[in-house]
Amino acid sequence: ALPVLVVLAFVVGAARGPAETARQVLLPAAVERASVTVEAGTGAVEAARRIGLMTGAPLAGLLIAVMGPVRTLCTDVGAALLCCVLVVALLPSGPRPAGQDGRDGPGGAVASYLADLRAGWAYLGGDRPVRAVATVLLVTNALDGALNGVLYPAYGTQVLRSSGLFGAMVTAIGAGALLGAAVYGRIGRRLPRRALFVGGFLLVGAVRCATLAVGPPPWALLPLLALTGLGSGVLAPLMMSVAYERVPEAVRGRVFGMLTACALAATPLGMLAAGPLLDGWGVTRALVATGVVYLGVTMAPLVFPVWRELDAPPSPRAPHDDRYERDREVCHPSL
Repeated sequence: ALPVLVVLAFVVGAARGPAETARQVLLPAAVERASVTVEAGTGAVEAARRIGLMTGAPLAGLLIAVMGPVRTLCTDVGAALLCCVLVVALLPSGPRPAGQDGRDGPGGAVASYLADLRAGWAYLGGDRPVRAVATVLLVTNALDGALNGVLYPAYGTQVLRSSGLFGAMVTAIGAGALLGAAVYGRIGRRLPRRALFVGGFLLVGAVRCATLAVGPPPWALLPLLALTGLGSGVLAPLMMSVAYERVPEAVRGRVFGMLTACALAATPLGMLAAGPLLDGWGVTRALVATGVVYLGVTMAPLVFPVWRELDAPPSPRAPHDDRYERDREVCHPSL
């Protein structure tokens, strides 16, 4: 049974990147169809994701207790299939943007893939604000991988010494993130984005790490963690709002795919680095070190002038701007 589970885990992990990219590309059409702002749409999606994360684990425990692990896994597969049916039935497909049609012939798939990568890099090289956000996303995902995968569990076992308190800690962060996503969806359009980035990174990184390092009693720890969760709920929809407004439709799949791949690749690297850090310094010093790095990331929007462009209206582009299609023609002249 173990080899089968390993293969299934590999397949699920390999499918995560394309699935995340497809979800991100589909969202603008759904937002337009619902006649809501980008901030409201991304905030709603993030809030729904947070609700799923908060309720999924308790529900899984209940189902395992009632039905057993195998039937619970089958139920999860059925839920995923239901989501696929709902996406096909409820979201408009519409015509493909220019340059995203399929490719036939020998070597066409490989050439098209390389051309897509080139086009994505070409866009990131030309849009400085998106490149700045992508760079920060790469670093913070590595830091989040270290925190979520290594340091938080170690904090639960070595400091809290209670699985119940650790669960309450995770729930408090999730509840704050849910509230943050809901508030952003409601009023995010009226708030300065650079200030939101700074405030969000400060709460998620330096403030949260400092809170855990100090180790206050549970009655103070949980509200403080819920406060830091506000930043988590704001940052994800904020980044997506910036990307949707600045990235042309014709290259969204390529750019979002590249961003997703970088983010997913950075997470295990952060976990890998956190292990020796935890063994050598202990959980408290490791949290302080991670918080210091996070604080440095927080300073980026204040230090580098490029971040000021996030508060300016994006320059108008044609929906199918062909500047980035030229990079595909270099790799695939028949396009």
